[in-house]
Amino acid sequence: MFFMQWLESEMSESSHDGSDDITPQVTTGLPSKDDTSSPQGDPPELNKVLPSSADIKAITKPSKHADLPVDILLLTVTNCEFLACYSELKNPYRCWFDGLGYVYFSDVGESQEELKVALLRCYKNGIGPGGSLVSVKNAASVLRPKAVISVGTCSGLNPAKSKLGDVVVSAKLATYASKVVTSNQEQSTGMRSYVSKRFLNVIKNCTDGWQTPLKNPEAQQVQVYTDAEFLSGPEEVRAEWRRDQLAETNPRAMAIENEGEGVFTAAFDCQIEWLIVKGIADYADGSQLPSESWLSCASVMAASLVAHILSEPCVFHSWPHYQDISEQTSASRSKEQLPSPSDATTAFLEWSQNQLCSFYNSTASQLMITPWDRDNTMDIDEVYVQLTLLRDDRKLTGTTQKELEDYSELFASHGHHLIPNRILVYGRPGIGKSTLTKKLAVDWSRGNKEILTKFAVVLLIKLRDVCNTPDFCAMLQKAELLSAGDPMVFSQLYEYILHNQQKVLLILDGYDEYSAEKSSPFHLIWKGSQLRDCTLLVTTRSLKKDELRPGSHAQFEINGFDQRQVKTFALKFLRDQAKVDKFLRFLREHSLGALAEIPLLLLMLVLSWNVNDYQGPSASRALLYSSFCQTLLDHVTTKTSDRTFRSIDEYKEDLAKLGELAWQALLNDCLYFKLSNVPEDIRLFLEKFIDFGFLQTSNLSNSPRPEKLAFFLHKSVQEFLSALFIVRDLKNAKETFNCLSKLDFLKQFDEVLEVFKFVSELSSEATVAIFRHLKMTGEKEGLTDYNFGENPSIEELTREQREFYRVSLDLFLSCPTSERENVYPSFLQCVNGLVVIEDKQLPKVSSEHCLRSTNFHDKPDYVFFTSDSPRESKVLVDQMFSVMSDLDTVVVTFYGDVKSINTCRYNDLKRKEFVIKKVGHRLVFCLTRLEFISRTSPKFIEMLTSLISAPKPSLQEPDHVSHNHDVCNSLQLTKKTSEQTLTHSLSYVRESEIWGPTSELVSLLKTLHHVPRLSKLDVRHVGMENQECHLLATALTYVDKLRLLRLSGNPLGHGISVLAKHLYSVPHLKKLDLSATQMGEEEVTALAHSLKYVTQLSELDLSNNPLGHGIIELAKHLYSVPYLNKLDLSPTQMGEEEVTAVAHSLKYVTQLSELDLSDNPLGHGIIELAKHLYSVPHLIKLYLRATQMGEEEVTALARSLRYVTQLSELDLSNNPLGHGIIELAKHLYSVRHLKKLDLRATQMGEEEVTALACSLKYVTQLSELDLLNNPLGHRISELAKQLHNVPHLEKLCLQKTQMDEEEVKALAHSLKNVTQLSELHLSNNPLGHGISEFAKHLHNVPHLKKLYLDDTQMGVGEVTALAHILINVPELELLSLGKNPLGRGVTELIKCLRSSPQLSDLGLKNVQLTKKEAIELCTLANERNFLMATWRSFPHFTSFVTNKWNMNLNSDYHTIRIGTWQPTFRVLTEAELQEKGVTFDKMVPYWTGMGSDYYHLCGNHLGISVFENLLGYDLYPSNFGIPHFGYLLN
Repeated sequence: MFFMQWLESEMSESSHDGSDDITPQVTTGLPSKDDTSSPQGDPPELNKVLPSSADIKAITKPSKHADLPVDILLLTVTNCEFLACYSELKNPYRCWFDGLGYVYFSDVGESQEELKVALLRCYKNGIGPGGSLVSVKNAASVLRPKAVISVGTCSGLNPAKSKLGDVVVSAKLATYASKVVTSNQEQSTGMRSYVSKRFLNVIKNCTDGWQTPLKNPEAQQVQVYTDAEFLSGPEEVRAEWRRDQLAETNPRAMAIENEGEGVFTAAFDCQIEWLIVKGIADYADGSQLPSESWLSCASVMAASLVAHILSEPCVFHSWPHYQDISEQTSASRSKEQLPSPSDATTAFLEWSQNQLCSFYNSTASQLMITPWDRDNTMDIDEVYVQLTLLRDDRKLTGTTQKELEDYSELFASHGHHLIPNRILVYGRPGIGKSTLTKKLAVDWSRGNKEILTKFAVVLLIKLRDVCNTPDFCAMLQKAELLSAGDPMVFSQLYEYILHNQQKVLLILDGYDEYSAEKSSPFHLIWKGSQLRDCTLLVTTRSLKKDELRPGSHAQFEINGFDQRQVKTFALKFLRDQAKVDKFLRFLREHSLGALAEIPLLLLMLVLSWNVNDYQGPSASRALLYSSFCQTLLDHVTTKTSDRTFRSIDEYKEDLAKLGELAWQALLNDCLYFKLSNVPEDIRLFLEKFIDFGFLQTSNLSNSPRPEKLAFFLHKSVQEFLSALFIVRDLKNAKETFNCLSKLDFLKQFDEVLEVFKFVSELSSEATVAIFRHLKMTGEKEGLTDYNFGENPSIEELTREQREFYRVSLDLFLSCPTSERENVYPSFLQCVNGLVVIEDKQLPKVSSEHCLRSTNFHDKPDYVFFTSDSPRESKVLVDQMFSVMSDLDTVVVTFYGDVKSINTCRYNDLKRKEFVIKKVGHRLVFCLTRLEFISRTSPKFIEMLTSLISAPKPSLQEPDHVSHNHDVCNSLQLTKKTSEQTLTHSLSYVRESEIWGPTSELVSLLKTLHHVPRLSKLDVRHVGMENQECHLLATALTYVDKLRLLRLSGNPLGHGISVLAKHLYSVPHLKKLDLSATQMGEEEVTALAHSLKYVTQLSELDLSNNPLGHGIIELAKHLYSVPYLNKLDLSPTQMGEEEVTAVAHSLKYVTQLSELDLSDNPLGHGIIELAKHLYSVPHLIKLYLRATQMGEEEVTALARSLRYVTQLSELDLSNNPLGHGIIELAKHLYSVRHLKKLDLRATQMGEEEVTALACSLKYVTQLSELDLLNNPLGHRISELAKQLHNVPHLEKLCLQKTQMDEEEVKALAHSLKNVTQLSELHLSNNPLGHGISEFAKHLHNVPHLKKLYLDDTQMGVGEVTALAHILINVPELELLSLGKNPLGRGVTELIKCLRSSPQLSDLGLKNVQLTKKEAIELCTLANERNFLMATWRSFPHFTSFVTNKWNMNLNSDYHTIRIGTWQPTFRVLTEAELQEKGVTFDKMVPYWTGMGSDYYHLCGNHLGISVFENLLGYDLYPSNFGIPHFGYLLN
C-alpha cells in the first residue's frame, strides 16, 4: 500500500486498467461541455505565421565560433517541424559540422542565464542511416548537450480519446518492432521505459502558464497529455487492423511515432536526458490522413510547448553536459559530489529491499528435508555445508582448477577480469547448485557476507519459471519476488536496475532447465547486449556449460563434498556422532563414496539409511533412487490406518505410467506437465503420487487462465522415473521402440543421457536396445563412419563424432559390472569398433577394467585417448597402461618381435602420440608422433631403440598373450616387406619433431628407416652438420610419403648437395624449409637441379642464406615446380641480375601466391620484376622491404599492379620511394582486396601522404597501414579525413611522423570511422595537449588492444584525461607511455587501471615516478596475479611460448622475485638503488641480478628478469648464456 501511494504521488497516475482514459491537462480556453469541433475540419488559425524555407536568413559561422557546449538539442524531421522550432529560436545562426550538416543555434550573446539551444534535422527513421539514433549520438559528441528533445508530429491511436492538434508528452515510451517468431505465433520483445528522470519531474507542471499559439484560444480546446505513453517503431501506420493490433498489445499507448526509439537509445548510451513532445496531426486507423495544415498546426503546438518548458533556464542549470559525468571516475569524485537519489527512488528501493529480504528469509531460506512433508523444513544456515568450488583457469596450455576457500571468492578479482560480472557455476545433477544460489540470496538479506553488501538489490530467479518471457521486465514479474499486483512496480524496478547496474546482482538458477530462443532476454543479458554492468551469476548442469562459457568472465565447478564435508553434513541430520561414524562405515563398506559426494544423493542416503534401521542401498545410483522412492512410499504408509507396507515392485506399473509423463515432459524440455492435459482417470491416479511426495503442484503464474501444474520433486527424480518407463517399454517392444521414436539426433540423446544412465543400471536388455537405436542415429548423421588415412588420428574425427563416442562410452560405463560383458558387443557395434576415452572416463575404464573381455572377438578396432589438457600426470599414464593391459595390447618391433605393452612403459607418454589399432586378432600399440626435446626421458630413447633392434631368441611369449591364437600368423614378420610396414609399432608414425641439441641425433635419425608413413619431419636448430645431413639424406629413401621437411637453423653447408641428390626419394614433398642453413651458390645449384624430383612442391623457403649467383640457376629450374605458391628468398644476397632471372622465371610458377625478396639490393631489377608480374595473377603477398627501390622502380611496380588484382599484402618499407608514392597511390584502384600496406621509412612527405589519403577509397578492405618514420606533418589531417574509406582498419602506425596537436585532434575526430581499430602507434610525436582531445574520442574504438604513446610530450593533464577514458576501451591489453613527463598524473593513472581488466602490458619507462607511485604499481601488479612465462626448450632461444601475462610492468624502479609459480613485484630498496647510484630522481634503467652485458643488451624489460631467473632451474644447456637472451629480446 505504501508503494502504491508513492507511485501515485510521483507519477500522478490513478490506479486504472488499460481501458480507462489517460487524464489530459486542459491548457487554455473555457472548455464547453459538448466540444463539437471536428478533427476532420480545418485547424484553428494560429497567432503566428510560420516562416518558409526561403525566409530563413540565418548567417553561417565557422564551426569553431559555435557557442559550445549547448544546453538543449532540439531534433526534428519534417520541414514544418523544423520551421516551427526555428521560429522559436532567438537571433538564430548556423554552423556546418562534418557528420551533422547544418546546426542552427540561438544566439544568447554574453548572457549566462539563457539556455543555449541547438536545432538539428534528421531523416525519418529511428535506427537507420541518418536517423535519430545516429544523429543524436553524433551530435552529442560534438555539441555536448544536457538533453535532447524530439519535437514534431505524431499519429493518434484512438480518435475517441484525443483530437488533432492535441499535444502528447512522453512520460513513457514503448517499442514494438523487435519480436520473437515461432511456428505458432509472433510475440513482441520491445521494451517499455519511463522518460529520463529529470524530465519526469519537469513535465508534471509543463503546462502551467502556457498560452496556446491560437489567434482565438477559444476556437479549440488544446489538451496536453503529460502522463502518456508513446509507441515508437519503424512503421507509418495507416490501417485500422494494424492500429487495432498495436492498441491491443499496448493499451496504454496514446500515439505512435518513428523517432523515439532512436532518441531513447542514443540518449541512454550517452547518459543525457531525453523527452518527446509531439502534436497529433493524423490518426493511425487511416480515418484522417495527414494534411499540410494540420501538420503545421501540430508542429507549432509542440514547438510552442517546448519553448514554454525551456523558458525557465534555472531548471536546467544544474544538469550535466554530455561527458561531464563520464569524464569523472568514481575514484576522482568524493561522495559529496555524487548526485543523491531522489526521495522517491530511495523509498522505492527500501520497499523493494524489504520485499526481497522478506521473501528470502521466509521462503528461500527454508529447505525441505523430506519432500512428502512441506512443513518439515530447516533453515538453510542450520544445514548448509560449504561446497567444494573450483575455479577454472583456461590457458594456452589447457585448463587447470584451483579450489576456493569460500564462495565469496566467486566475486573476487582474478586474472584479466578484476571484477567479473558474468559468472558461470556448473556441476553435476544434485550437486548443490540451487542450494548455493539460495545461500547467496539469504546471506545478502541477513548481511552475512561483506562482499554481498555492495549490492543494493539481489534477484534470485529460477530460469525454469521464466521460460518464453518476452523481456526482462516480464521475467521480474513472472519470478514473483515482489508481492505487488501492479505491473508498474516491476517496470519501476527494471528502471532502477537499468540506472544502477553496478549495484545489482542477478542470480539465474538452472540454465539447463531453461527453454527459449537465442534472442531471449536471458541470452541478451548474458551476452552483454542488455544490463552489461550488472553482476550476473548463472548455474547450469555441466552438459550446458559450453553454451555459456564464451560469454563468461569466470567459470567455477561445484565438485561436491569431500570426506570432511560428508561427515559434517551427515551430523546435521543424524545428530549423533556414533550414528555418523556408523553411517560413514556403511558408505565405505558399500563403496558409496562417489555417490556421497553429491549433496542430493547424500541426503537420500542419510534418509534411507536412517529410516531403514541403518541399512541402505548398494553402490548404484538407480538402486539409491529406488530406495529413496521406497522411503517416500513407506512414509505415507505409516500415516494410513492399515499400515500395510508395500514394496516398490508393487508400484512398478504405476511408477512406469508416471515415468511416461516424466519422459514426455523431458522431451519437451520441461520439469512439469499441465494437469489439464492429463485424462481424468490419470489425474486421479496422480493424486496419490502427489501425496507420496513425487510431485508438487503449483498454479501457472501470470496466465489469464490459471492452470495447475505438476512439478517433479527434482529433475533427477524425473529422470529416474523416465528410466523406469523406458525399461518397461523396451522390454515389451519387439521391433520398434516407441519411447525412443522422437530421438532422431545425437544432441537429443545427449540432453537425456542421465535417463539412459539410469536405464543402463536397471536393465542390460534395455541398454542393448538403446545402443541399437543410438547406432541407427549415428549412421543417419554419418557419425559412425571413419575413413582414416594411412596415419590414423583422432583429429580426423569431427567434433560431432567425438560427442557421439563420448555419449556411447558414458552409457556403457553406467552398466553394472556384472552386466557389462553382455552389453560390450552391442557397445562395440554401436561405435563401429572405435573407442575414444576422455580424461573423465579414463579412471573408471581403468579401475573397473571395463574393456577387458574373455571373448577375443570383442575387441575394438581402434582405441584413442584424448584430453583437453596437454599435461600428462603419472597417474594418467598408469591408467592408460592399465587399459592397454586389459586389452592385451602388444608392441611389435620392426622385425616382428611381439612384446607386452608393459615392457615398453615410460612416463612421458602423451595421448596424442599413439593409437591402439587392431591387427589380426591382436591390438597393437602404434606410435603416431615422435617428439624429442632436450628434456625428453631417456626411457623414450630406450623404447625407440627396442623397437628398431633386431630380435633376440625368445623361448616364450608374453605372459598375457593367449595361446589360443597364433601370434606369429597375425603379427610376426622376419624381414622388411610391404606387409610389414602395416603391422609394427612404428608403422603409423606421421610426424617427427626434433628440437634442441642432442647427443642422440644420430640415433633419432636412424629411426627414419622404420617409419614408412612419415609425412612431416621437423629438425630445427639441433646443430645438424654435414655428416648428419648425409645420414638424413639416405634415410629419405624410407619415408617416400614425406610432405614437409624443415631443417632451418642447422649449419648443413655442403650436406645440402647430398640432400638434394636424394630428393627423388620424396616425390610427394610439398614444403621445404632450408632457411639459415649456410647454403651457398654451389648448394643452391645442386638443389635447383633436383627440383625435378619434387614436382608437387608448393612452399620453398631458402631465406637467410648467401645464395648469390646461384639464384640464377634456381630460377632456371623453377619450371620443375609448377605448383609453387610460396617462395622466400630474403635475404639471400640477390642483386639486379638475380632478380631479373627470377622475374623471367615467374612464367613457370603461375600459381605463386606469396613472394618475399626483402633485404636484397635489387635496385633497377625491380623494374624487370614488375614487367613480369602478369605471369603470377594469383599473387596475394608481395614483400620488397629494403630492396633499394627508388622512385623509378616503385613507379614501374605501381603500373604493374593491374596484373595482380588479388594482392592483399604489400610491403615496400625501408626504401627511398619519395614522389614515386604518388604514382603508387594512383594505381591502388587495381588492388581493391589490399588489406596490409607497409610504407615505413619511404621518404613519404606531405604531398605523398595526401595522394595516398585520396586513394584509400580504392582499398576499402584495408586492415593494416604502416607509415612509421615519414615526415608527414600537417597532411596527417588529410589522411584522417579519408579514414572513413577504410572502416575495417585494425592497425594504424603513425609513429615518428611529425604529428602535432592539430593532427592528433583531426585523427581523434576520425576514430569514429574506424571502430574496428585494435592497434594504434603514435609514439615519438609532439602531441602535447592534443592527447586530451584524443582521449575523449577513444570510446569510438572499443576494440583497441594496443596503444603506443611513448615520447609524445604527454603531461599531467593529458595522462589524467587518458586515464579517465580507459573504461571506454575495455579490451586494451598494452599501454605504452614511456619517456613522458607524466608527473603526478601517474597517481590518477594507477587509480583508473582497474577499469582496464584486460591490460597485461604497461610501459612506464622514464616517467619520473615517486616511490609511492612505484609501490602502488607493484601492488596493482601483484593483485593481477602475475603469471610466470612458461617455456618450451628451444635451442638458441630464438622463440618461446608464454601464457598470457596478467600484468607486465616496464618501468625503472621495479624488480621481481621468482621462487614460486606466482612471482611478486617489489620496488628496489634504497640500498640497492644507492649501491648502483640510482635514485628516484635519476632515470637509469637497472635490474637487480643483471650482469653488465645483460643490462646493455636488454635495457629494462621486465620479462628478462623472469628468464634470467629461470636459468637457475637448469632447464637449458649451459653453453647458452645471458648474451643470447639479450640478442633475443633487444
